[in-house]
Amino acid sequence: MTVSYHYVRNPDAIYRESFAQVEQALAPYAALIEGMPPVIRSVARRLVHTTGDPSVVETLTYGGELGIGRAMELLHRDCLLFCDVRMVVAGLQGVIVPQERLICTLPSGGGFSHLRAGEETRITRSARGVAAWPTASVPRTSVSTALASLAGLQDAIVVIGNAPTALYALLEGLEAGWSPPALVIGMPVGFVGSAESKQALIEMGQKTQLPYITLQGTRGGAALAVATTIALWRAGRDGQAGQGEPAGQAEQATHEKR
Repeated sequence: MTVSYHYVRNPDAIYRESFAQVEQALAPYAALIEGMPPVIRSVARRLVHTTGDPSVVETLTYGGELGIGRAMELLHRDCLLFCDVRMVVAGLQGVIVPQERLICTLPSGGGFSHLRAGEETRITRSARGVAAWPTASVPRTSVSTALASLAGLQDAIVVIGNAPTALYALLEGLEAGWSPPALVIGMPVGFVGSAESKQALIEMGQKTQLPYITLQGTRGGAALAVATTIALWRAGRDGQAGQGEPAGQAEQATHEKR
């Protein structure tokens, strides 16, 4: 006996209905959404679509609107994206950017890495990976010579979607004199250091004009960091910044909920 469930199968129909329901769910937050810059509205809608929870927009925080607009343009050129974990890479690779533009230096092995033999202080693999970013080997395929010889993070976009220690490592590097990236999408998740690291990002943005997008509190993760990046890419592709998600197109593997 063959069992057949009744559900919407057409991907375009799913996409249209999903964002129609997003708009309905955002109705109680209309004043908040209208007060956002257009590109941030696009990010907000995408985050609601990814989480299934409209209250996420209450924690969405950003700084450096002009810098965010520039980063949106850089996504459509040949900028590099530095990612803290491979889950972020997997969400972006081949979806909006080719593999050679995605840099992830996460070491393999256990959850912690020794700095030196016999040293008591240990750091997470995510933090150690971020510490290697300024000297990371950058692929030259499909990347401009200028970017391939890049020293530091200048004109790159940082996407952090896992460990608070990775965001802290980035901030410490910037305090130590690293070239600042074009944008930091800082969305680590968890109960230990997540809210605090994101607050530190906000404070650095206010102090140095570093463009950033983050979620206050403990919420975050690779899916939300990827969703934010894709929202920026789509806004740039459509030549608009937040007029709503275009309907009628099947999403190209962008973590739609099915």
